[in-house]
Amino acid sequence: MFRTSASFFAAPAWRLYAPVFSTEPMVRGYACARRWIEGRLAIVFTSAGLKLFTAC
Repeated sequence: MFRTSASFFAAPAWRLYAPVFSTEPMVRGYACARRWIEGRLAIVFTSAGLKLFTAC
């Protein structure tokens, strides 16, 4: 039941992602911020991986 209701509420948001994120300002903004975004995500995932690796 939870899966169905979660999908029901998330579907409208998913339908908005493609048109919103494919606009020219969003594409240019991502192109300018790409290294910063990917660098921060690399730090986040590396720290999460190290945390899992060092867990008992």
